[in-house]
Amino acid sequence: MNSFKTFLNNFQTNPKLQQINRDELYYEKRMRKHKALTKSGFMLSKSQDWEIRQQAQWIIQFNFSIYEECRLKKQAAHQERKDEEMRLKMERKRLKSVRRNLETREREEKEKEKEKEKEKERERPYTKIKRDEVPSAPSMSESQSHQNTQNIQNTHNTFASCAICFNALHTRSCTTSRCYHTFHEDCFAELIKTHDRCPLCRVHL
Repeated sequence: MNSFKTFLNNFQTNPKLQQINRDELYYEKRMRKHKALTKSGFMLSKSQDWEIRQQAQWIIQFNFSIYEECRLKKQAAHQERKDEEMRLKMERKRLKSVRRNLETREREEKEKEKEKEKEKERERPYTKIKRDEVPSAPSMSESQSHQNTQNIQNTHNTFASCAICFNALHTRSCTTSRCYHTFHEDCFAELIKTHDRCPLCRVHL
């Protein structure tokens, strides 16, 4: 079925194949005609009449010779059609190979261009920024810093708990250690009697 579709596609697009196919069909038709006439001659050769048998012999020889001639021409046309189909097949393969090579070459060229772009990116010089040119944050006075720290501690005290008794800090008076951790004053006083380190960060008190 696939070979017939291939032949049909080639036949529709190739004038030479169309002509070869017409010749092949023409010789096939003539072969059937002269084969039938040859059979008629054989039937006549069985007649009792001598003249009819002579004419039958001539009919057989004439039509058989034409039949053989058409058979050879049909075989030649058939072989020519096969050769043309093979040529077209090889041409298609060659074109596919050329197209595949072109696509491969284009793909390789694109990859080379990408590599060149990457090399250019790697070789492109970058600007170093000096430390003096980096903008710094505005300086903050000592009083502002202390005020900000105090605000953070107050916010923390509202929601935090004492690390010693685990009760809320805002329930009693608090004190802040040198490591800026806040405890209840009475809890902190009891702590330093037996320990010299912060229970949270282990800094010497």
